Parts: sequence; C-alpha cells; structure tokens
Amino acid sequence: MKDPAQKATCTKEGKTEGSHCSICKKVIQPQISIPVTLHHYQKKVTKATLSKNGANVTKCMQCGTVLQQNIIYSPKTVSLSSESYTYSGKENRPAVTVKDSAGKMIDGKYYTVSYQNNQNSGIASVVLTFKDCYSGVLTETFTIAPKSINFSKVKAKSNKIALKWKKQKKQASGYRIQYSTNKKFKGKTTKVIKIGKPNAESKTISKLKSGKKYYIRICVYKTVKSNGNVQEIESGWSKAKSVKLAKKK
Repeated sequence: MKDPAQKATCTKEGKTEGSHCSICKKVIQPQISIPVTLHHYQKKVTKATLSKNGANVTKCMQCGTVLQQNIIYSPKTVSLSSESYTYSGKENRPAVTVKDSAGKMIDGKYYTVSYQNNQNSGIASVVLTFKDCYSGVLTETFTIAPKSINFSKVKAKSNKIALKWKKQKKQASGYRIQYSTNKKFKGKTTKVIKIGKPNAESKTISKLKSGKKYYIRICVYKTVKSNGNVQEIESGWSKAKSVKLAKKK
C-alpha cells in the first residue's frame, strides 16, 4: 500500500512517497523526510487615504508570517509659505508643506501640486493630488487682495470734504472710505462709506462738523464666492490724509 508524499512547507517538514504492507504493516519503502522550505516573502502596499492609514507589509504568502510592517500615516495638514498676496498681474505659487497624521513631513515625490485662479484678485487654490503609496486630493486656499490706492485729491469745502482717486476697474468690486476725527480711526466719530461701483473715482462726504480735523483713508475690495459663501477681500488701507474744516463765521 502506498504512503503518499507530503510537500514540505515553510512551517512543516515534508515526506517522500513510500509504501507498506496493508496486512502486516511492514514498511516496504520507507518515507524520507524533506526539510522545511524557506519562507516565501512578498511585499504588499495598502495606500493611505485622507481618512485612513495605509501599510507597507512584507509577509510570507504561505504561512502569513510577517517579516516587516510599516504604517503609512494618512495626509492631514497642508501649510503654504504665504496665505495672502497682493495683485501684481503675475501668477502666485506659494510653496507647499504637507504633514501626515503623525506630524511628519510627507516628501514631495508623493504628490503633485497645481494652482487654480492664482493670478487675479480673489480666492486662489492649491490642489495636491497624492500618488504611489498615498491616494486622494487635498485643496488649500489663499487670497489675492486688490492693489491698494491713494487719494489723488482731498479738498475741504465748508462742512464737506471732496475726494478723488484713480479707479481700479478690473480687479475691484468697489471701495471703502473711512473717516474720523481720531487719527487712529477709533471711537464714535469713525465712519465707513461703502461704494459698490468699481468705476467710481470721486466722493463728497457731507454733514461734517466745521472746525474739526478729519482723517481719511481708502481701500479697495473685491467680492468673491467661496464654497457657496460670498466674501469680500480688501486691499490694505491707504496712508491717511488729514484735512481741517474751516470754522463757521
């Protein structure tokens, strides 16, 4: 009667084929032991996503013995070298730093970077597309403010102040004018006028107190939509101008 061969594995010895008498059990051809084989290791990568860690595992495909296992932590934070710019007519490309959920930096070879709406004033985007042992897309935003402007003319007229400036038609939605008797623009006398016309280039402020000294400045704003919300991005304020109204006679 034949004794079947048994294949050696990485955890168990094998045997060659043999035979014995089916009646008296006497061995006719003895079986010879076959030594344990080497582990058959194979590397498997499970990609890290934006919500779940991945893993780099080297294990035996026969018995499941793990030789090496490394966690691939999921991408978590994106930092930009600058989050705000002023319109210059050129594209803005802030440098990107990405860290994983363990707080370690992810090498730039594992993602590509592209920029959207990064020239005109408004809200621009940096899009990171992960690859290799990572998967997913992360988007970070930054702002491009309109260029600031200055008054070209400030003239007192009794209890009025006449203002002129050079309009900024293409990169603006309008202007804000702030005036106050306080040079730091604080207190109840501080007022703001919003002018929602980019073509506007003059404004007369009336009903002011004669004999008072007023401080005035202007900024440009751009109205944009972001994630369904309306947002106004402002330039910096101009250097304040001062003018003193004549006293009533």
